[in-house]
Amino acid sequence: MFLNIFMIFNVAFAASPFLNWKNFESSPSPKALVFISKNCPCSRAHIEHIKQISKNNPDLKVFAVATEPIKSQEALEYYKNVGLNVIKDDKHRLIKKYKALKTPHLTLVNRGSVVYEGGVTNNISPKHASKLYFKEVAFALTEEKPLPFSKGRSLGCYIKRLK
Repeated sequence: MFLNIFMIFNVAFAASPFLNWKNFESSPSPKALVFISKNCPCSRAHIEHIKQISKNNPDLKVFAVATEPIKSQEALEYYKNVGLNVIKDDKHRLIKKYKALKTPHLTLVNRGSVVYEGGVTNNISPKHASKLYFKEVAFALTEEKPLPFSKGRSLGCYIKRLK
């Protein structure tokens, strides 16, 4: 029985639905990294908002970055079903490179340069936000207009650093 459970668990992780951090680095189009956590209420509250922005801006490649190790079946299911392209950043390469502090944290890159970094909105819930940083910057970027923001305050849960 233990062997059967181990085999099922191992097969679930073997067919990984996740992207490697290199998928983000090699994408030439404008792209967004959104650092998320299944354990952060603020991060979870922004998922539908992020998915809507991704849908409304097809020229912008949106990648979610899992900020914690995906070791349990629960975590695997959460990230498989989040509805975004998810990058496993087990070694925190992207977290360190883009200095992500909290979830959700947004980094927008265009032509190899960071053009926005910070919060997705200015509230822990997008429904109550007065500034929709990601929505406004994504629209301006895809329409090739001046960006209304280059920075925004990140709200949410601190990303636990690897030791």
